[in-house]
Amino acid sequence: MTPDANPEHFSADSGQILGAPPSEASPGITPHHSHAIPGDPSAEATAAPAGNDQLAAAIARLPWMRLELGSRVVVRYRLEDGLHDALGILLEKAPTHVVIDTRRGRVKVDARTMVTGKQVPPPPQI
Repeated sequence: MTPDANPEHFSADSGQILGAPPSEASPGITPHHSHAIPGDPSAEATAAPAGNDQLAAAIARLPWMRLELGSRVVVRYRLEDGLHDALGILLEKAPTHVVIDTRRGRVKVDARTMVTGKQVPPPPQI
């Protein structure tokens, strides 16, 4: 199946990676990179390992990490009793989960349960 043309949409069928990032990732911790001063002998000791670059790139490729905070989104997720949708404002996004403010309250969706999701337009005005 071909990937969805909308970059703000992700699906288990789209060929994009869903689920938690590699086990090296710690929830809530974003890798940082030190900046070396040219000619500084301590630069080698303070430079970030190459693995951090790979981890940061893997996190950036998680489809829900591209959704904009404060935007209206819908995320479909699977629980033991079936499929559910969370529709509302994206309050938080992390490699392990998203938090969406829905009409019924805040919903935290674990990355391992996500099936599909996308940014959606504002609700119709009546």
